[in-house]
This record gives sequence, C-alpha cells and structure tokens, in this order.
Amino acid sequence: MRRWAFVSLVFVSLGAVRCRAPTTIRVATLSEVDCAKRARVAIVVAHDVPSLQGAVPSAFSTTCASSSAGENDTGDVILTPASGEDGAVALAVMTRPDGESPESCLDATQGGQCIIARRQLRFAPHVGLDVPIELRLSCLGVTCPASQTCRKGECVGSTLAPSCTTCGEGDLTLSSAPACGDTGGLQAGAPWPMAGFCPTRSGRSGRLGPQTGTVRWKFKTGGIASMSPAVSANGTVFIGGNDRQLHAVSPTGAEVWHASLPSNINDTGVVIAPDGSVAVGCADTKVYAFTADGKPKWSTSVEVDVAWTPVAGGDGTIFVAGLPKTPPAPLFALRADGTVKWRNGGPFGVSAVAIGLDGSLLVGGADSAVHALDPTDGSQRWSSPTAGVPVTPSIGNDGTVYAVDMQNAYAFDPKTGARRWSSPVGASGPGVALAPDDTVYVAQRDGKLVAIRSDGTRRWVFDSGTAFRQPPTVGGDGTAYLGGDDGAVYAVSADGVLLWKVQAGTDGINSQLAIGGDATLYVLSNDSFLYAIGP
Repeated sequence: MRRWAFVSLVFVSLGAVRCRAPTTIRVATLSEVDCAKRARVAIVVAHDVPSLQGAVPSAFSTTCASSSAGENDTGDVILTPASGEDGAVALAVMTRPDGESPESCLDATQGGQCIIARRQLRFAPHVGLDVPIELRLSCLGVTCPASQTCRKGECVGSTLAPSCTTCGEGDLTLSSAPACGDTGGLQAGAPWPMAGFCPTRSGRSGRLGPQTGTVRWKFKTGGIASMSPAVSANGTVFIGGNDRQLHAVSPTGAEVWHASLPSNINDTGVVIAPDGSVAVGCADTKVYAFTADGKPKWSTSVEVDVAWTPVAGGDGTIFVAGLPKTPPAPLFALRADGTVKWRNGGPFGVSAVAIGLDGSLLVGGADSAVHALDPTDGSQRWSSPTAGVPVTPSIGNDGTVYAVDMQNAYAFDPKTGARRWSSPVGASGPGVALAPDDTVYVAQRDGKLVAIRSDGTRRWVFDSGTAFRQPPTVGGDGTAYLGGDDGAVYAVSADGVLLWKVQAGTDGINSQLAIGGDATLYVLSNDSFLYAIGP
C-alpha cells in the first residue's frame, strides 16, 4: 500500500504565515457552530474515502475566530506528500456541536450528533491547492454513504474536480458518477444504456441502487436469459436470451414489444443509441439494430458469435468482438448505419471492448495480453502481457486500465501499457467493476467478492458461499450488487458488509445486473424471469 507522509499536518491558527510548499494541499476549515460552544474540529486523512472510516484523527483544533458572516475560522491544515507525486488523498473534517469529542463521529452510531465533510482529490505536482471545507449546521446528523459527503444538507459525491486549484463546495461532483469518456454514441439520460454502464465499462452508475431487497415484479421470458439488461431514458428495459427474442419491458413489468431473431442472444446485451434505437449481437455472427419501437433497422455480419456486448464510441461507431468459428477472432468497427468501417484480424475473441478516456479501444487478447487500439483504423497502440487470458478491461477515473485473468487482477498505464501492479485473485467472471474511489471489485467463482485498492493492496474479502459468474454492478455509494449460482442477489457495502440478500429464483444468475433511474435493480435469472428489485 502506498503510504503518504504528511508533514506539517497541524492546525495553523488564524494570522499564521501562509506559505506554500511546491506540492501542497491547504485545508481551510470553517464552521457554522457558534464559537461559544467550544466545539473541537478533527481531521482524518487516508488514501481513499472508504478507508477514512477505520482511521484515527490526524489532528484536532480548538481554534475558533468568529465571523459576522456565520462561517467561523477554525484553522488551516497543510498536507504534503512524501515524494511530490500526484497521488490520491482523502480526508474527513468533523465536529460535534454538543462539545463531545469529534473522534466519536467515526462511530456510525454517533453520526446523528456530528457534522462530517469528506473530500477526495489528488495532489498536483509543484502546485499548491486550497481546499476550504465548510462544516454547516444543515449537515448536522446527515449520514451519507462512505463515498459521499454532505453539502448544504444533501449527500453528493465527495470527489473534487481535478482541474480546480481553489476547490470549494462548487467543485464537488453532484454524484459519484464514473468517468465515462465520450458518451455521444449512447442515449442521453439512460440510467444503464449498455452492459458495464458506459464505454469505460466501470460497471458503476452514479445513481444509488436499492437499499432493501424487495422484489417488486417479475417478467417471464421464453427461455434462459443471461444477457445484461439495458435501461433506456424512459425506463424501458431491454433483455433477451435463448428464446431468440429481444424483449422491451416497461418499468412496471409489462411487455412493450418483442422482436424475433434467427439465433440466441446468449451472454451479450444491447447498446442504446442516442435516438433510442438498440443494437444487439447474436450467435449467428450478426449484429442487429432495431428502432425504439421494435422495427428492424439493419443487420451486419461480423464473422463471430457476438458473445460480448458491443460498445458505442462518441461518434456512434459500434465496436464488436466475439467468439470465432475458427481462430483468430477479428474485431469490427461498424458505422451507425451498420456498414463496416474497419476490421482488425485479431487475436481477440476473449473479451468485450472498453473505450479509454483518450479514446483508445481496450480489449483482451487470446495471446494473453491486453491490447490498446486506435479507434480510427484499429491499429495497435500498445499491448501488455498478462499471466493468463485477460477478460474485458475497465477504465478508472484517472484513465487507469484494469483487467483480470484467472490468476491476477492488473492495473496498466493508459498511455504506455506499463503494468502498475498485479494482485493474485481466484477464478473470476469476465471482468471487474470499480467503486467510486476506483477500488477494484473482483467476483470469483469460489463465492468470494474481493476488493482491491487502486494501489493493488487488498482491502477486504466477502465470502457468499456460492459462485459468482459475472462482475458486480456498483451503485453511486460503492455498494456492489451481484447474483450467485444459488439464485440470490447480494448487496455488499463499500466496506465489505452484506447489506441484504434476496432470492431471484433458484436456478442461478449468469448475468450482470443493471440499475434503473428509480433505484430499481434489474436481474435476469436462469429461471427465465426478469426481476425488478427495489423500492
């Protein structure tokens, strides 16, 4: 684990000399609590937001200079990294207006007595960042998920915009949505427009998932359904399976339309285009497109069983990989009208394609390597070897490329492909998912969900006792949702604690789940039903 040595981690009283080291973060704490209450302020520092919960306060302040504006100055803190790197840092500033020690705010049972503000950001080499943090009375007793903070009485994402130098409340993310790159090829406002959520395939929505495991309704398909659902802007859920049907289902569980296909959809899923039309791959080596009301639009042969969900680039180009009839497997780029833009001969066929923040196509190769390709012509930018055959990559908030094979999880530099770290894991599903702080979630076939920090060290392991065959789906608060071979859906907190569990049939779940716009979780089970779980 990377450890930061924070020098000058002290509260600086009002009037002290305000000088900046070449690489610093100055945290200016302000409080709406009356100075007469003598409420102490504490700061906790860690490398990511979830780790703040188990940390001890790094410093306390009893300074309070009253202000007629209502925001009293309670002192500054200067943070300096050990090596001047641009690494991540998280902090929590807290107080108790009742005069009790703010250290008790780390106890979840005491949250109702506390004001807590969290921040996550990165050091900027040779730059001094100013981070004013307001402890507002409107946040007294507001308990936010570990990955969020209270802002004026509401929970929002705790990550600060990377471009800010004076980083106030206005620079907080309004949600903890992942970095998705160019989403111009997907329907705006769709809560889950494709498998993996967006082109970076982080598997994480900025929306919260269900807080309880209540089955609201279920919809019967004509056969085993194992594709990942997709959810459009109007709440329509698209599913399919081995009944050779693509179904459009309303948010209340009624079928809107279905379209017949000449072959099974298998484990793939649909991509929802800006106009609401959908594209889906089949086992007959073709990609089919349908209008928003289910009318055929076009079909194109891509020479492979499309076992992986296509991905749409910002200009509407659809990138398709699949299982070959005879190796090696090619990768195709299709224009929005279905015509072939280019073809790369491989060796692919073992993973879906993700799109990096720089536009590169990231894909696992049958040659035991992760490949980065130029989206304009399919030429290779770099490749990086892995111990085994890697499956679908996921892209972190800073562009880091994460992948997994049957032996290890990996992190790669997005520009060069240099391996940053590898961490041993067991046999896993086809990909990983990422928490808001880029903690890597690996769902294993031995029933374990493993959480690995963005520096490659292991955070925790949750053991379900059943096999997981797909990556988790992650809510905006870091909760991981996943289905097991026992037919149960598990909700696991960002701290590795089981929040709830509910049965969705008894035949097992082989699909990645999807989060809808109203915190509903959509689950395709091997019993041929689509389940809606939520409020």
